[in-house]
Amino acid sequence: NLHVELLGTPGLPHRKPSIVGPALTLPARPLEEAKLAEATNLLDTLLSNSPDSIYFKDLQSRFVRASKGFEQLFHVPDVKALTGKTDFDFFDTEHAREAFQDEQEIIRSGNPIIGKVETETHADGRVTSALGGRGAWRDDNGNIIGTFGISKDVTAVKETESKLAYERDLFHALLENFPDVIYFKDLQSRCARVSLAKITSSMDMLQTRYAFEHPEAKPEV
Repeated sequence: NLHVELLGTPGLPHRKPSIVGPALTLPARPLEEAKLAEATNLLDTLLSNSPDSIYFKDLQSRFVRASKGFEQLFHVPDVKALTGKTDFDFFDTEHAREAFQDEQEIIRSGNPIIGKVETETHADGRVTSALGGRGAWRDDNGNIIGTFGISKDVTAVKETESKLAYERDLFHALLENFPDVIYFKDLQSRCARVSLAKITSSMDMLQTRYAFEHPEAKPEV
């Protein structure tokens, strides 16, 4: 399909009302505009609906675009409030500096950072955990013009891991120090876990049985 744009003025050639001027054939522009509109719509849809934190930052690590998920993370009424600001406006200095250094290294080297778990201390004292990655934001010519990233809130997962680790430590302390015999067996009555007292008791029973069955054996000193 060819799209034609007319540039001219009204006239009366051959005594008939007409527009006099050149006709420009523009086959590419409407197609490019349609592609740009589609890409913009896809990005807007993603940023407006993703629960994860998605962002684009300029070369000074200032927010350019960000997903709606930041409203909950940063406790701001509108994600547009992030535009022009940096992590130093929302996190404590230590975490903000670490994030800034990561982004500046990406801008310098072009190498992404993938699968990094970060502990985030917010300006209001909240502590959250995030799993994500960052990469270089490039223009159509391949020049780095900033960074982009996506992170998922894993605070609940990290808290669960911490509780499980605490319970595991208590369980190990119980098995190693409790004087009573404790054991766990599977469906075939095979020992799965036993306490130190159980091991000591079993060893005493074996030694007593061996001494009874082998009276000639001399006990080891």
